[in-house]
Amino acid sequence: MAVSADLAFLPPPRNCKRVIHFRNIKSVDTVQFAQHLQTTASPPIGLSAEESVSHYNELLGNTLNQFAPLKSRTVSFSRSAPWYTPELRKMKSAGRKLERLCRSTCLPVHKIAFHEHQRAYSLALKNTRSSFLSNLIDRDAGNPRHLFSTINHLLKPASQSPIEASESQCNNFIKFFKNKINNIRALISSSPVLSSPLPTPPPPSTSSTFTSFSDITPHDIEEIITKMKPSTCPLDPIPTTLLKTSIAALCPLIASLINISLCNGSVPSSLKTAVITPLLKKPSLDPEVLLNYRPISNLPFLSKVLEKVVAAQLQLHLTSNSLYCGRRQGEVRGVVIEGRYVAARWLHPRALYGLPGPTRQAWA
Repeated sequence: MAVSADLAFLPPPRNCKRVIHFRNIKSVDTVQFAQHLQTTASPPIGLSAEESVSHYNELLGNTLNQFAPLKSRTVSFSRSAPWYTPELRKMKSAGRKLERLCRSTCLPVHKIAFHEHQRAYSLALKNTRSSFLSNLIDRDAGNPRHLFSTINHLLKPASQSPIEASESQCNNFIKFFKNKINNIRALISSSPVLSSPLPTPPPPSTSSTFTSFSDITPHDIEEIITKMKPSTCPLDPIPTTLLKTSIAALCPLIASLINISLCNGSVPSSLKTAVITPLLKKPSLDPEVLLNYRPISNLPFLSKVLEKVVAAQLQLHLTSNSLYCGRRQGEVRGVVIEGRYVAARWLHPRALYGLPGPTRQAWA
């Protein structure tokens, strides 16, 4: 008895080709790059905060174009194989050579050698992949969370999101996130007022009043940037890793920009512009539903430096004048958080006027 059936097999997915734009940052001579900035990165004179930041971005952008011009290339993206070793890559290259030799000569000896090599290469692929997965599972044997995550990744690999980046899709995300923020603000403004409002505190004393920010020095900027993580935003004129290698040449310019912003009491609009990346909350959620995405914002590196400078001066003032709440010590470095209460972020209103913080019963 013969049984026949028609089976439809899907062809393997082709590698997606796309045009990428890149810079060869590794080929930049950091010494010459720093020397060039030493001669060109002079602090601006008579410019506003907006104009100073524009001058900073233009200067660093032109310098980067000179040392690492933008290039384009068409590449094909394939699935990554972390278990693929250099030995397997050499065997694959040798197999291609034997294949070309077999096709050019058509000799039986070359054909036999090619087939034997392909069998050995296939066996090596199987053994290497099996050994890699076994070691991966053995490594997470004592951690059930990582073990289940590894098994889930092997059995259910993450599928590529069907949503393609387009102008209309970006506008939909922007509209959705804006409406979400407006709804949160509306809920906050319509929340009921406390039945017993806090008493009005006395006017602040002149000794504990923060009137203005102090000028920052290039040495202080160098210390702050050295301790920061080299995170880079697409809006940055140069990568942060390259900026850190030339920090001595850029410190006077960055210090001048920050001092102008502190003196004017304003943050340039370019430093308040962030790149928003929507990330799916869970791989199992529907990527077509915008509610399943979480917005991740990335500010320029110079904006983070300005934030560090302002936070350092505010914390110094609050610590030196003992304005921190007695039980609200979560933001003080080196102090363990106590209590189990929910309060307003950072400061209690009484602490703003140098008064002692509320007792434990008041926070309960």
